[in-house]
Amino acid sequence: MTPETLVAAFLNSLWQTAAIAALVWTIFRFARTFNAATRHGVWWAVLAVVILLPVLVLTRRPEPYRATVVAAGVENVTAIPAPASRAAARQPREVRPGALPAIVLSAWLLLSGFLLLRLVRSAYELRRLMRRCSPAPRAAVERLDHWRGTRRVVLLVSPDVASPLACGFRRACVILPETLLTEVTEAELDYILLHELAHLARRDQWTNLLARLAGALLALHPVAVWVLRRIERERELACDEWVVAATGAPRPYAATLARLFELCRGRRRQLLATAMAGKSSRLGERIETLVSKRYSAYACASRLRVAAGIVILIVCLAAGASVPAWIAFAQSPLPAHVPPTPAGPPRAGSLLAALVATGYGDLPVDDIISLKNHGIGATFIREMQQSGWGRLTVAQLIEIHARGLRPEYMAALRAAGFTSLSMPDAIHLHDQGVPAAYPSGIHRLGFGPWSAGQIINLRTHGVRIELFEALRENGIGSAELSDVIDAQNAGLGAGNLRRARQFGSGLTLRQLIRLKKSGVI
Repeated sequence: MTPETLVAAFLNSLWQTAAIAALVWTIFRFARTFNAATRHGVWWAVLAVVILLPVLVLTRRPEPYRATVVAAGVENVTAIPAPASRAAARQPREVRPGALPAIVLSAWLLLSGFLLLRLVRSAYELRRLMRRCSPAPRAAVERLDHWRGTRRVVLLVSPDVASPLACGFRRACVILPETLLTEVTEAELDYILLHELAHLARRDQWTNLLARLAGALLALHPVAVWVLRRIERERELACDEWVVAATGAPRPYAATLARLFELCRGRRRQLLATAMAGKSSRLGERIETLVSKRYSAYACASRLRVAAGIVILIVCLAAGASVPAWIAFAQSPLPAHVPPTPAGPPRAGSLLAALVATGYGDLPVDDIISLKNHGIGATFIREMQQSGWGRLTVAQLIEIHARGLRPEYMAALRAAGFTSLSMPDAIHLHDQGVPAAYPSGIHRLGFGPWSAGQIINLRTHGVRIELFEALRENGIGSAELSDVIDAQNAGLGAGNLRRARQFGSGLTLRQLIRLKKSGVI
């Protein structure tokens, strides 16, 4: 997998992930009925789409005639042919990035590696911090016990933390700044403890770890970075709603957040934990939300709404994966043929003689040995040369031979009437079990011309040649692909078409389908 392939998959999915994220943001912006916990769950689903969509684009078989061709630093690039009816609208545009994809990928890997190392350091520092903490005073522990319920949580104090934080993967604990206990009232301490207990009850220490890992691996993905910021925002707002749902006092809690900000200002430190007044806590926005007249708190996420959002995002993911690629990096042109000057003529009928006769006399020794090791002989090379595909690369010859494609099949596909057929398309047709006579018969009857993907679609839906022959006999010489598939699904056959001719020959295929579905024919 080359850097060009990875960068192309990223670019082809970038606009789609941005559109999906913008759509979700717009819905949340104007639909006020979603609470923060629900939005938090949906944003995680959006992040999953952002990660999965490039993977699906990367594994999808491209349609070359739809892609914009980007030449990888070469002088002469031949554009992949497009259908005649769309040639003007889809004229390839050449851009030469040179070594830019490799540079971008290298910079991405270096930055991700640096951020991962910093994450490991943060986890190590958090572990050392927890070991140096002291037990909290008994009065503070009693306040924690009053709110924690049945969950086991340890309350600690430390002079090394900047603000209250919740942490611990095996042993849940809340760490408070050592001086904070003497600077806040009992009611304010309750609000602080409730907020940190909300983080632990929601398992935010685990989701925070996943978010930090995703942020390191997707450091240069603008949509992923933006979605992760939304996740951080909704995480803190969800804990605020948890506190207000338990106490019913949004404004006193907002005042506590403002006071906490004043106490913790100037003391910043990043750890692998959920800090109540850290740099990502967005205290100003949270306070403004709490004092809003329309504010209402719901502690738990709506499972139905989150599930509905996930289903919609799965549909968007499937639709995005099927969108044709806009950008594809072209291969470097083959070197010009230079006639070899062998010491003596090769033996007639040998592999070397076939290579010379078919224009492959300039192959390196390694390629010749590779052909031999893969069982490719002189006859196969000569027949492939005569199949009308021109000079194929060594890799293409090996792949065709390994997949069991015969020269006769390749020649028949070439003569089947396709306006544009690439080598991957031919291999895909063979892998899907499409006989060469199938597209040849369809095009011979005047239908199409259709692409390899459309031919496979017809074959998958069980459309037989006999249906096209019956349509032709009924005076229908052309049809849309969707109409042909609908006719097959409706069970429209030769007998139905014969009965339809009693009404005249002016019926369209769509009208015939409607008559069949209604039981008239």
